[in-house]
Amino acid sequence: MDTENIENSVEIKGIPTRNGTYVEYNVVGNFFEVTSKYVPPIQPVGRGAYGIVWYFTHP
Repeated sequence: MDTENIENSVEIKGIPTRNGTYVEYNVVGNFFEVTSKYVPPIQPVGRGAYGIVWYFTHP
């Protein structure tokens, strides 16, 4: 599988959507909408043929 290095020092900021129930993030040019229970830091880990791998903190 082909992977690319993704810079981990970038701070990714989310935009609240749907009355704050969800948060939209732009991760390396791709938009993801997740429930607001996941909080920063949000970091991309890698990218391959099937998508982007990233992690969140779950309180």
